[in-house]
Amino acid sequence: MDINEGVINLEKMTVNLTLGFMEVSGTQYTDFNFEYRISVPWEMVTKEVASKFFKRRKEKPNDKSEDEIQYAKKNTKYVTIKLVGYSLDYEVKLAKRKK
Repeated sequence: MDINEGVINLEKMTVNLTLGFMEVSGTQYTDFNFEYRISVPWEMVTKEVASKFFKRRKEKPNDKSEDEIQYAKKNTKYVTIKLVGYSLDYEVKLAKRKK
């Protein structure tokens, strides 16, 4: 994280959770404007879309492997969205992932 002249720059960071992981980066200005990029693994997106589209019930985990923290793999494909605007008026767009 870098703060310079009222601008906070967030370098790409990975957030690891039990549900999966995501990459977050962006810029936050002191006037509440922002530009964030959020990258989510394609596998996680397709799994959630399929469960909503086909109304599948989530199975209860029978082992503890479901509760383990998930980490990125080298060949993971991502879907990236870009959030631009301020807290009350913002746009969500698909974007290219920054390497």
